[in-house]
Amino acid sequence: MNSVENSRNTADPIGRIICFETGEEIGLLYQWDNGETQVTLYSDWDIEQTITEFEKQK
Repeated sequence: MNSVENSRNTADPIGRIICFETGEEIGLLYQWDNGETQVTLYSDWDIEQTITEFEKQK
């Protein structure tokens, strides 16, 4: 097997994603050991509802 196939990437949380309207934590920002970042939103957070509520306030 190729050494790339055998290597495991790991990620560390580097930041919290906070809803600017409610102040509620809605996800985390991770940084992988290869330098890439990834956003992970909690499954109970509804992006469609939040966008709809934001649009109503304009």
